Amino acid sequence: MLLNILRAPNKIIRAGMQLPHGPTSAPCCRQLSLEPTVSQMVSQLRSQLKETRIYLQERYFMWKLRYLLGPDFSKEEFLEGTYQATAAMLEAVRRVDWRSIRNFCTEEFALSMYIIAQRESVYANLMRLQADDVEVSQPVTFRRKKGHNGRSFVYVELGIVGMRFVRVKPDELMEISGLPLTVPSHQQILLATFKIAFRKELSGTDGSCPKDEAWLFNSFRLRDMSLMGFCPQSGECWFIRPVKPY
Repeated sequence: MLLNILRAPNKIIRAGMQLPHGPTSAPCCRQLSLEPTVSQMVSQLRSQLKETRIYLQERYFMWKLRYLLGPDFSKEEFLEGTYQATAAMLEAVRRVDWRSIRNFCTEEFALSMYIIAQRESVYANLMRLQADDVEVSQPVTFRRKKGHNGRSFVYVELGIVGMRFVRVKPDELMEISGLPLTVPSHQQILLATFKIAFRKELSGTDGSCPKDEAWLFNSFRLRDMSLMGFCPQSGECWFIRPVKPY
Protein backbone atom coordinates (compact mmCIF):
# COMPACT_ATOMS: atom_id res chain seq x y z
CA MET A 1 0.00 0.00 0.00
CA LEU A 2 1.21 3.49 -0.85
CA LEU A 3 0.36 4.87 2.57
CA ASN A 4 2.02 1.96 4.36
CA ILE A 5 5.27 2.79 2.55
CA LEU A 6 5.06 6.42 3.66
CA ARG A 7 3.92 5.74 7.22
CA ALA A 8 5.95 5.23 10.45
CA PRO A 9 8.66 5.51 11.57
CA ASN A 10 8.92 8.70 9.47
CA LYS A 11 5.40 9.86 8.65
CA ILE A 12 4.60 11.91 5.57
CA ILE A 13 1.81 13.73 7.40
CA ARG A 14 0.71 13.65 11.00
CA ALA A 15 -2.94 13.79 11.91
CA GLY A 16 -4.23 17.33 12.15
CA MET A 17 -0.88 18.92 11.26
CA GLN A 18 -1.03 22.04 9.08
CA LEU A 19 1.21 22.16 6.04
CA PRO A 20 3.64 25.11 5.74
CA HIS A 21 2.57 28.02 3.57
CA GLY A 22 5.85 28.28 1.69
CA PRO A 23 8.40 25.91 0.11
CA THR A 24 10.96 24.33 2.42
CA SER A 25 14.30 22.79 1.60
CA ALA A 26 14.65 19.03 1.48
CA PRO A 27 15.39 17.67 4.98
CA CYS A 28 18.01 15.33 3.55
CA CYS A 29 19.95 18.41 2.34
CA ARG A 30 19.99 20.26 5.66
CA GLN A 31 22.96 20.28 7.96
CA LEU A 32 21.76 18.59 11.14
CA SER A 33 23.14 19.72 14.50
CA LEU A 34 24.77 17.08 16.66
CA GLU A 35 22.54 17.87 19.66
CA PRO A 36 18.89 18.95 19.47
CA THR A 37 18.08 22.36 20.90
CA VAL A 38 15.59 22.85 23.72
CA SER A 39 13.03 24.30 21.31
CA GLN A 40 13.38 21.25 19.04
CA MET A 41 12.87 18.90 21.99
CA VAL A 42 9.79 20.85 23.14
CA SER A 43 8.39 20.86 19.60
CA GLN A 44 8.91 17.11 19.30
CA LEU A 45 7.23 16.50 22.66
CA ARG A 46 4.24 18.63 21.68
CA SER A 47 3.92 16.73 18.41
CA GLN A 48 3.99 13.38 20.22
CA LEU A 49 1.39 14.54 22.74
CA LYS A 50 -0.85 15.80 19.93
CA GLU A 51 -0.62 12.46 18.12
CA THR A 52 -1.47 10.61 21.35
CA ARG A 53 -4.47 12.86 22.00
CA ILE A 54 -5.81 12.35 18.47
CA TYR A 55 -5.32 8.58 18.75
CA LEU A 56 -7.23 8.46 22.05
CA GLN A 57 -9.99 10.66 20.63
CA GLU A 58 -10.43 8.33 17.68
CA ARG A 59 -10.58 5.28 19.98
CA TYR A 60 -13.19 6.99 22.13
CA PHE A 61 -15.43 8.08 19.25
CA MET A 62 -15.22 4.65 17.62
CA TRP A 63 -16.26 3.07 20.92
CA LYS A 64 -19.26 5.44 21.17
CA LEU A 65 -20.20 4.70 17.57
CA ARG A 66 -20.11 0.95 18.24
CA TYR A 67 -22.23 1.48 21.37
CA LEU A 68 -24.81 3.39 19.28
CA LEU A 69 -24.92 1.04 16.28
CA GLY A 70 -24.56 -2.26 18.11
CA PRO A 71 -22.01 -5.07 18.40
CA ASP A 72 -22.10 -5.77 14.65
CA PHE A 73 -20.33 -2.46 13.99
CA SER A 74 -16.70 -2.98 12.93
CA LYS A 75 -14.18 -0.15 13.00
CA GLU A 76 -12.02 -1.86 10.36
CA GLU A 77 -14.95 -2.38 7.98
CA PHE A 78 -16.16 1.17 8.54
CA LEU A 79 -12.75 2.68 7.74
CA GLU A 80 -12.22 0.41 4.72
CA GLY A 81 -15.68 1.39 3.46
CA THR A 82 -14.77 5.04 3.99
CA TYR A 83 -11.63 4.68 1.85
CA GLN A 84 -13.53 2.91 -0.93
CA ALA A 85 -16.38 5.43 -0.84
CA THR A 86 -13.96 8.38 -0.99
CA ALA A 87 -12.15 6.92 -4.01
CA ALA A 88 -15.48 6.18 -5.72
CA MET A 89 -16.77 9.69 -5.03
CA LEU A 90 -13.60 11.25 -6.45
CA GLU A 91 -14.02 9.16 -9.60
CA ALA A 92 -17.66 10.32 -9.89
CA VAL A 93 -16.53 13.94 -9.42
CA ARG A 94 -13.80 13.48 -12.04
CA ARG A 95 -16.38 12.26 -14.58
CA VAL A 96 -19.10 14.66 -13.29
CA ASP A 97 -21.33 11.58 -13.14
CA TRP A 98 -24.75 12.64 -11.86
CA ARG A 99 -26.10 9.09 -11.51
CA SER A 100 -23.21 7.96 -9.30
CA ILE A 101 -23.24 11.16 -7.25
CA ARG A 102 -26.98 10.76 -6.63
CA ASN A 103 -26.44 7.16 -5.47
CA PHE A 104 -23.58 8.12 -3.12
CA CYS A 105 -25.22 11.17 -1.51
CA THR A 106 -28.25 12.03 0.56
CA GLU A 107 -31.17 13.58 -1.29
CA GLU A 108 -30.44 16.95 0.32
CA PHE A 109 -26.74 16.96 -0.65
CA ALA A 110 -26.76 15.29 -4.10
CA LEU A 111 -27.48 18.44 -6.14
CA SER A 112 -24.92 20.49 -4.20
CA MET A 113 -22.32 17.78 -4.76
CA TYR A 114 -23.08 17.76 -8.50
CA ILE A 115 -22.48 21.53 -8.65
CA ILE A 116 -19.21 21.07 -6.72
CA ALA A 117 -18.17 18.33 -9.18
CA GLN A 118 -18.59 20.68 -12.12
CA ARG A 119 -16.18 23.11 -10.46
CA GLU A 120 -13.65 20.69 -8.93
CA SER A 121 -13.46 17.84 -11.45
CA VAL A 122 -10.00 19.09 -12.44
CA TYR A 123 -8.74 18.39 -8.90
CA ALA A 124 -10.20 14.89 -8.90
CA ASN A 125 -8.60 14.29 -12.30
CA LEU A 126 -5.20 15.08 -10.77
CA MET A 127 -5.66 12.67 -7.85
CA ARG A 128 -7.30 9.50 -9.31
CA LEU A 129 -7.02 7.76 -5.96
CA GLN A 130 -7.52 4.10 -5.13
CA ALA A 131 -8.87 2.93 -1.77
CA ASP A 132 -5.32 2.00 -0.69
CA ASP A 133 -4.20 5.62 -1.24
CA VAL A 134 -6.63 7.09 1.31
CA GLU A 135 -6.27 7.42 5.07
CA VAL A 136 -8.12 9.12 7.94
CA SER A 137 -6.13 12.17 9.08
CA GLN A 138 -8.38 13.48 11.86
CA PRO A 139 -10.39 11.77 14.60
CA VAL A 140 -13.90 10.64 13.79
CA THR A 141 -16.68 12.64 15.44
CA PHE A 142 -20.39 12.02 15.24
CA ARG A 143 -23.75 13.37 16.37
CA ARG A 144 -27.24 11.95 16.52
CA LYS A 145 -30.16 13.98 15.19
CA LYS A 146 -33.91 13.45 14.90
CA GLY A 147 -35.75 14.89 11.91
CA HIS A 148 -39.07 16.74 11.95
CA ASN A 149 -40.87 13.60 10.72
CA GLY A 150 -39.57 11.45 13.56
CA ARG A 151 -36.78 9.78 11.59
CA SER A 152 -33.50 9.39 13.48
CA PHE A 153 -30.05 9.76 11.90
CA VAL A 154 -26.40 9.57 12.90
CA TYR A 155 -23.88 11.92 11.22
CA VAL A 156 -20.20 10.98 11.16
CA GLU A 157 -17.59 13.61 10.26
CA LEU A 158 -13.90 12.95 9.60
CA GLY A 159 -10.84 14.28 7.82
CA ILE A 160 -9.36 12.34 4.91
CA VAL A 161 -5.93 12.55 3.30
CA GLY A 162 -5.11 11.06 -0.09
CA MET A 163 -1.68 10.64 -1.73
CA ARG A 164 -0.59 9.75 -5.24
CA PHE A 165 2.91 9.30 -6.66
CA VAL A 166 3.51 11.72 -9.53
CA ARG A 167 7.08 11.33 -10.75
CA VAL A 168 10.62 10.49 -9.70
CA LYS A 169 13.05 13.40 -9.78
CA PRO A 170 16.73 12.48 -10.32
CA ASP A 171 19.61 14.06 -8.44
CA GLU A 172 19.66 17.80 -9.05
CA LEU A 173 21.78 20.75 -7.97
CA MET A 174 19.87 23.48 -6.13
CA GLU A 175 20.89 26.72 -4.45
CA ILE A 176 19.58 26.85 -0.87
CA SER A 177 20.41 29.83 1.34
CA GLY A 178 23.04 30.88 -1.20
CA LEU A 179 24.82 27.50 -1.07
CA PRO A 180 24.86 24.94 -3.89
CA LEU A 181 23.49 21.66 -2.57
CA THR A 182 22.68 18.40 -4.30
CA VAL A 183 19.14 17.13 -3.70
CA PRO A 184 19.18 13.32 -3.92
CA SER A 185 16.76 11.45 -6.15
CA HIS A 186 13.29 11.84 -4.66
CA GLN A 187 9.64 11.06 -5.34
CA GLN A 188 7.13 13.84 -5.92
CA ILE A 189 3.72 13.20 -4.40
CA LEU A 190 0.33 14.89 -4.74
CA LEU A 191 -1.33 15.22 -1.34
CA ALA A 192 -4.94 16.33 -0.85
CA THR A 193 -6.99 16.71 2.31
CA PHE A 194 -10.78 16.46 2.45
CA LYS A 195 -13.47 17.10 5.04
CA ILE A 196 -16.31 14.61 4.62
CA ALA A 197 -19.44 13.56 6.48
CA PHE A 198 -21.64 10.47 6.25
CA ARG A 199 -25.25 10.02 7.29
CA LYS A 200 -26.96 6.79 8.30
CA GLU A 201 -30.64 6.37 9.11
CA LEU A 202 -31.20 4.72 12.51
CA SER A 203 -34.99 4.57 12.55
CA GLY A 204 -37.89 5.57 10.35
CA THR A 205 -41.01 7.55 11.18
CA ASP A 206 -42.29 6.92 14.72
CA GLY A 207 -39.42 4.51 15.45
CA SER A 208 -40.14 2.15 12.58
CA CYS A 209 -37.42 0.31 10.64
CA PRO A 210 -35.24 2.65 8.54
CA LYS A 211 -35.95 2.87 4.82
CA ASP A 212 -32.27 2.87 3.91
CA GLU A 213 -29.50 1.61 6.20
CA ALA A 214 -26.65 2.61 3.85
CA TRP A 215 -24.00 5.21 4.73
CA LEU A 216 -24.45 8.21 2.40
CA PHE A 217 -22.35 11.32 1.89
CA ASN A 218 -23.85 14.38 3.53
CA SER A 219 -20.78 16.57 2.91
CA PHE A 220 -17.64 16.31 0.77
CA ARG A 221 -15.21 19.20 0.59
CA LEU A 222 -11.67 19.53 -0.73
CA ARG A 223 -9.61 21.54 1.77
CA ASP A 224 -6.25 21.83 0.01
CA MET A 225 -3.90 20.10 -2.39
CA SER A 226 -0.09 20.25 -2.31
CA LEU A 227 2.92 18.88 -4.12
CA MET A 228 5.31 17.15 -1.72
CA GLY A 229 8.80 15.71 -2.02
CA PHE A 230 9.73 12.35 -0.49
CA CYS A 231 13.30 11.11 -0.09
CA PRO A 232 13.46 7.28 0.20
CA GLN A 233 17.02 7.50 1.56
CA SER A 234 16.08 9.51 4.66
CA GLY A 235 12.38 8.59 4.83
CA GLU A 236 11.45 12.28 5.18
CA CYS A 237 9.26 14.61 3.16
CA TRP A 238 9.01 18.34 2.50
CA PHE A 239 6.53 20.80 1.09
CA ILE A 240 7.18 22.03 -2.47
CA ARG A 241 4.18 24.16 -3.48
CA PRO A 242 0.37 24.32 -3.36
CA VAL A 243 -1.46 22.95 -6.39
CA LYS A 244 -3.81 25.36 -8.16
CA PRO A 245 -4.82 23.87 -11.51
CA TYR A 246 -7.12 26.70 -12.52
